[in-house]
Amino acid sequence: MPAYERFVGLFLFRDREPVLVVPALEREAAEATGLSVRTYTDAEGPENAVREAVGTARGPLGVEKHALTLDWAERLGEWLGVSRWVDVAPQVRRLRMIKDAQEVETLRKAALVADRVLEAALQHFRVGMTELDLVAELELQARRAGADGMAFSPLVLSGPRSALPHGVPGPNTIEPGSLLLIDFGIRINGYHSDITRTFAVGSADERMRRVYEAVLASQNAALEAIRPGITCAELDAWPGSRWPTPDTAPTSPTAWDTAWGWPCTSRHPSTAETMCRSSRAWSSPLSRACTCRGGVACASRTCAG
Repeated sequence: MPAYERFVGLFLFRDREPVLVVPALEREAAEATGLSVRTYTDAEGPENAVREAVGTARGPLGVEKHALTLDWAERLGEWLGVSRWVDVAPQVRRLRMIKDAQEVETLRKAALVADRVLEAALQHFRVGMTELDLVAELELQARRAGADGMAFSPLVLSGPRSALPHGVPGPNTIEPGSLLLIDFGIRINGYHSDITRTFAVGSADERMRRVYEAVLASQNAALEAIRPGITCAELDAWPGSRWPTPDTAPTSPTAWDTAWGWPCTSRHPSTAETMCRSSRAWSSPLSRACTCRGGVACASRTCAG
């Protein structure tokens, strides 16, 4: 795979030790891994180093296709006489899903450092800053906290732009009375964290609070449902893991019970019709009759429990 503008490749074999091919500039770092290393200079190029690494091995070449450019695939095919490529990305992903204790601890550290970075950046926040100003502050605090770098380009979006899932920060001034979205992560030893936080700048109006409560209820329901063996698809469809629109969001705890399909005891005509959910499945669009947890019928716009 390409690293920066130069080739870096790890070759794995069934019957011998792996070999790492890197530019000569990276020799010391590569040798520190304990792997067998082959290097090349810019004048030489990587062809001979790759040939030496592979030796007489022949047959299909397994690669992570999403990470290998067409340019390098054609070169490798020519150097090694490869005519068949096998995508091993699914197998690699399965291996990466299971973390050992050290990996889990590194991920935990990356998450904790991200929390500290956000806290430090907010200490320097002032109304009137731009989105890009706050991005720069996050990046500065990440370096000060010992991060190797950012996990991805930070997202700082304010006002109506905070509704964009993956907007691009700009020179927009962060105004009082607006919502502020901060989405970023940091990288430690190759492991990434990713957090998203939303803030009301100054004070939140009633509609902001209703949106916030809707999302919070959804998040809490999903967290409570997490257990070993549950799939992401099942969790996404779990009763309570989705929220109403801001205009139909309930305004009392009992109303939330109705909205999320939990046992209901009160009439909430404005939400029961649109939000009553089955404990086993979602039905949308919902009619005047649906089923709450335990098979309790919801009819005539009333969820009775």
